[in-house]
Amino acid sequence: MNYRNLDKNRFLKLTPNQAFIAACLAFKSDFQTGESHIHQNTLAQFCHCSISKVQDAITVFKEIGFIRAIKVHQFKTEKGEPRRENIYQLHIPEVNYFTICKGLLEKDIPSNVIGYVLILKCLCLNGTNVCYYNLKKIANETTIGYSTLKGKNGLHQKAINYGLIQSDKEKHTIIDTNILSGKGLNIPDLENNKYAIERVYIEQYKIIQSCCLKHHINPPKYDKELMRLITSSYVDYDLEKALNQRLPKVSEERIERLSYVVKLLNINPINSNTEKKEYKFVM
Repeated sequence: MNYRNLDKNRFLKLTPNQAFIAACLAFKSDFQTGESHIHQNTLAQFCHCSISKVQDAITVFKEIGFIRAIKVHQFKTEKGEPRRENIYQLHIPEVNYFTICKGLLEKDIPSNVIGYVLILKCLCLNGTNVCYYNLKKIANETTIGYSTLKGKNGLHQKAINYGLIQSDKEKHTIIDTNILSGKGLNIPDLENNKYAIERVYIEQYKIIQSCCLKHHINPPKYDKELMRLITSSYVDYDLEKALNQRLPKVSEERIERLSYVVKLLNINPINSNTEKKEYKFVM
């Protein structure tokens, strides 16, 4: 799976760097069981940090319950040399969690900036990517000092500069599409060959998702058949242009169904099925 569910209560107890390492560790664990066999040096390489930072973070993860247990497995190599490995059992949240895609951690953005946005997500209204706290309130609710957040060199402004969030006087909106609103948007896992044929639909859906977030609207869930309908009329720049023209007129803060976007784009289901535009996609 290219996404993971992360516990809000536990992430609020972490520093930005620890939050980034925790998210990386989550992707190096089994999606269903939470079991991870990753070596600390391998995790450090994945996180682009020192082993000592990983070790310090693991200590904190145990204290807050992000790591439920650590088992030590001792074995011998083919040459008979003794070895040991740690097996981490991570907490799998069932309530009060948020969902991220792996692509967020692969961006060329400092880890503490990404970690800050992960923590900010924990303060957003339920089911949204919108936070109404000012920076002082954010500092009070997290482990991050106000001096670390404020100013042109602060974490908050850096997150804006890297295109992860948008801010105005009233609210902060996470606009990176790798951080999902609600409990996921039903986006198929492209790493699963079963859904590879849907790649075009998913890429176009992400344009819809991005445009909605840009206009402070929570996007609707993915629907294969409705995306087939939309891509028969709009793709790429045409889709983005049409949405940016129409979304400012939407008064709602959330679009519940993708069928609303079909109507917004004035797509006639009957005509779309009979007169499909021809597009060539490079797979």
